[in-house]
Amino acid sequence: MLGEFGRGFAGRQIWQLAKVLKKRGAQLWLPETDGPVEVDDPEHRNLMRMLAAQSEREALRSRNRSLEAMRAQTCEQGRCWAMMPDEVSPQP
Repeated sequence: MLGEFGRGFAGRQIWQLAKVLKKRGAQLWLPETDGPVEVDDPEHRNLMRMLAAQSEREALRSRNRSLEAMRAQTCEQGRCWAMMPDEVSPQP
């Protein structure tokens, strides 16, 4: 049982996991499907594609938020990513 798809999978990972679970006789249950995921059901396949796209978008948003926070912290400390601090820079 997976409670939140967005934190569990991204991209095509769901299909890889579904194959492994099927080989071992286990099922993947999602709240969005109100039960087990049926990989042969076209409706479930479309739902998984949509959820995977949302998950990838959320990962990108999270990555961008982290980068922006690092940039803001760098600027507040008076340093620029493109340049080294004066005390470490080689002198001409």
